[in-house]
Amino acid sequence: MKEIDDTELNSIRYLLGILRSTRIKGTVNNGDEKLNQALLNNVVYYTARIRSIGLLNEMVDGIFNSQYWNNYDLLELQEMVKGIFQWKLEISEPVVPIDTFCAIWNSYIVGCKSWSVYKIAIVAGALDTQDKFESLQSSIFVDDSGSVRNLYETWRSKYYIPIWNDFIRMYTGNGNDLVRKLMLSYSAISRESDNNFGVLPWQNITIALTNLSSDYITSKGIKESQFMSRNMNKVAKTLLLSIPHCSEQLTSTILAKFCKMCYDLSTVESNNSGSWGNDYSDRHYVNILLTIVLSLKGILESRNTIPVQWYHQVITCLYFIHFIVKDFGISGFESYNYVLNVSVTGIKMAAEKNPKIYMDLVCLMRSNIWGDPKSGNKISISKLLFLLTFLESTISQFKGIDMHFIETIVQPLIDEFIRSSNNDIKESIHWMILSALNTKLYDWQIKLIPQYLDASFTAFIDGELLPNQIILIAQTVSGRIQHLSQLKESMPSETCNYIYSKIQTPGLPNETKKTLIECLIFMSASISNGNILEWLEKCSDLILTSNFDKTANHELISTMWTLVTTMRSKVALKFWYDKLPQLQSKL
Repeated sequence: MKEIDDTELNSIRYLLGILRSTRIKGTVNNGDEKLNQALLNNVVYYTARIRSIGLLNEMVDGIFNSQYWNNYDLLELQEMVKGIFQWKLEISEPVVPIDTFCAIWNSYIVGCKSWSVYKIAIVAGALDTQDKFESLQSSIFVDDSGSVRNLYETWRSKYYIPIWNDFIRMYTGNGNDLVRKLMLSYSAISRESDNNFGVLPWQNITIALTNLSSDYITSKGIKESQFMSRNMNKVAKTLLLSIPHCSEQLTSTILAKFCKMCYDLSTVESNNSGSWGNDYSDRHYVNILLTIVLSLKGILESRNTIPVQWYHQVITCLYFIHFIVKDFGISGFESYNYVLNVSVTGIKMAAEKNPKIYMDLVCLMRSNIWGDPKSGNKISISKLLFLLTFLESTISQFKGIDMHFIETIVQPLIDEFIRSSNNDIKESIHWMILSALNTKLYDWQIKLIPQYLDASFTAFIDGELLPNQIILIAQTVSGRIQHLSQLKESMPSETCNYIYSKIQTPGLPNETKKTLIECLIFMSASISNGNILEWLEKCSDLILTSNFDKTANHELISTMWTLVTTMRSKVALKFWYDKLPQLQSKL
């Protein structure tokens, strides 16, 4: 059987002719873009499939030593070589095994006497498939010889890193795009262990990749946008590696730049296309999210002691890009949760000494919700949701909270959004309120709770809240009312009377009435032992006189039993066992 048919051989010879030619240097690749792309595709296709060692030698020689690349984009060249190795690994062509394939490439790398940025890009393309090789090796054992792993490590440690480093030193300060491309080239293959092979210019790497990321994030149409789009996750991981090697001053500058990126992106999206129809979970926006989050993670991990201002800035960044998080989600996104939790904890600790830090951050977030969230502007809604969630997770632990903060921030949010038509906003407002009830502003809570319960129960009866939501509200508020009854003794009975009056509303559907009775039972837990019999009697009478099915009756009776047992009152237990025969008749 022939190693290659005539058609394939002719195609390979044609490609070799182009690669070896010096007469067309700088003409084809500055001309027809489609022709260029076709050439790259064919080089990838045929090189990976060659079954003749001699012909493969010729092809690798043609690629490695070609003058054709001299005016070509070295990042595209890197991607081409990555494609060759990747396809070779995937098809596992048996005539030329992977160890022989890599050994041929190795002979040209080791034997190279005159390096160029294009040759180093070729090595980078090969190194970009090391993870792919390791994955295949562990699953299907593509390299019987065991030599390929060593070749990858040799290419990285003895050739790519030191030679790349030399080129960076050579071209830095020349004011051209070559350094940008070399930095991007490295970002595709970076590893934490690379410092073992020479001191890398981490500060320059950080500056270059941050500037490139900024241009990409703010859509300024950079030349390298296609390469960055394909490799943005690797750019992000490289920033995660590089930032901890930077000085505190540079790190502060980088963080300020990310703050501006996030602000600008949020502003552009809000002005141009902030409607509910936009999907921010596509690859472009996910790339942005990943880059920002991993960079922020690198910043937070760069110092044992973090300046308080950094926590403030990190939270601000997350606030402005929350519209992406809202669509993409954070389930399993450990880096995001880490960045958020560390920063929130840092702010809470700092606010214990200086409450103004917390209040300034909240005021900043509130003042940057420009558009009306009620209009459906997705960016404004996402910022509001971030603010509400932040308040919910921190306000109960903020010791410096005062009535000025309540009157200028919290109460206006409640007044404006407690009956929001947006379910996410409505739910977040309720969570914030329930958290705020755990503060020590007792007079405000005594005033707030009746208004809050009236808005909540009215919303439930109007179908704006679900049964489980209103029950949770009743359970939570009941515990708070019991505590506040020391300041206003009548508060528990007034609240129970209010719910009782709602149950008497004419024409209530059975499911609604059943839920209200359940809320009344939970609220009765706030009543003192001296008055509990009155409300146990009312609750049991409501069950006995209502036309519920057996399932609903069973749920209500079980809820009553839970109430009685948690009260640890002999009076309540006696009532229960006296009333039990009547209640059982409803089952």
